[in-house]
Amino acid sequence: MLTFEATTAPSPERPAVDAYSLRLVTTRKLYDRGTIVQHSRSLAGLSGTTALRVHPSDFDRLGIEAGASVRAETARGSHTVLVVPDPEVLKGTVVVGFNLGGIAATELIDATVPVNDLRLEVS
Repeated sequence: MLTFEATTAPSPERPAVDAYSLRLVTTRKLYDRGTIVQHSRSLAGLSGTTALRVHPSDFDRLGIEAGASVRAETARGSHTVLVVPDPEVLKGTVVVGFNLGGIAATELIDATVPVNDLRLEVS
């Protein structure tokens, strides 16, 4: 009879959460600003734009009004962006669409770290 030993891979260490910041998460849409979509006359207009989406309780905690422009700062840099409340976003996170119009997620992401923290300041 064969026996198997269960082994688990060690989980990577995550940096501690900064009390003043939020974790940055990116999402993808089926139609973005990729080369194939943009070269198709029937698909090019479907990509749309993005704004930072934040849970409403984080809006209240930070004193941000819906539709306000705020300064978003990461280790990579800072940009003034539009933020909107979204109850589907987890508390403590900020969601931004990748490769869409509006803010470029690549301007906020530092690919050399496992987790990107982001601070929002009312401008």
